[in-house]
Amino acid sequence: MRRLWPALPAILVVALIGLLLPPAFLGALDLNELKAVRTLKAIRSAQEQFKAKKFVDQNKNGKGEYGLLGELSGELVLRDSLSKKFKPSSSLLRGLETGGRGKGGTALRDGYYFCLYLPYLGGPNTDRVAGGDSETPGEALSASTDAEIIEAQEKSYCVYAWPEALNKTGRKVFFMNETGVISTIKERPRKKRSELRPGQENPIQTKLYEGANPIPANAAYETNAFTSNMALDKEGADGNLWVELK
Repeated sequence: MRRLWPALPAILVVALIGLLLPPAFLGALDLNELKAVRTLKAIRSAQEQFKAKKFVDQNKNGKGEYGLLGELSGELVLRDSLSKKFKPSSSLLRGLETGGRGKGGTALRDGYYFCLYLPYLGGPNTDRVAGGDSETPGEALSASTDAEIIEAQEKSYCVYAWPEALNKTGRKVFFMNETGVISTIKERPRKKRSELRPGQENPIQTKLYEGANPIPANAAYETNAFTSNMALDKEGADGNLWVELK
């Protein structure tokens, strides 16, 4: 009888090779997804620096607000300045333009679109803003004064990354907010008819994103963007199951 134990080390070797392979040996989709996550982490670091050093402080209260994607990449003049720009330290952000091949405030790099939201600001130098209860970028946050909106920008931002072409440049969708936690959509099978809500026609549980149109600001939140909790191990406002990226 043949002994099976020699096969175990081979299995372990294959697994270890998969873990240790440098990016050059990864598939194109895996590599693009890895770069997208690295870019999100670079955005987080830039946001922390941007806010801590008060590059934008619209109400002059000494707290500082989070930056727009165009500001973090050094492409936009700071929104409370006539000429000053932020200089990103990460090469992943330099030249990450909002516009060009992107659409309406989105940026495109290495097969992935990026879209960063702040609570609604309005006015010039705004590359992407959204209301907390709105799926339409540019609609106002439920705030009675500009001071409340600026205060919200001191506390919150969120950013999405999704493939330019599904299954060609990437598959996974990523989300991150000011907590620094990155989440992704967990694909699920079709619902059984008994699980459908009254009047629900589409039985597909997973909505995948691709292309230039931005993901709604509140997609990965429980309900409203910025003012509700990040959806983790539960459905987001878009109906997808969002889980923390491990």
